[in-house]
Amino acid sequence: MSIFEAGFVFWGYLAIYIVLTLAYFGWMAALNRRESRRTGDRRENG
Repeated sequence: MSIFEAGFVFWGYLAIYIVLTLAYFGWMAALNRRESRRTGDRRENG
């Protein structure tokens, strides 16, 4: 594997990881907002 291929794979996986992480946190934030709107209380689940 050449240096270029190794770098491409590394940055590709890093980009996928960042996108999945941002999507996960955005999804959890959306769920928490919907949950708090529906129940009307602000309980903290640590």
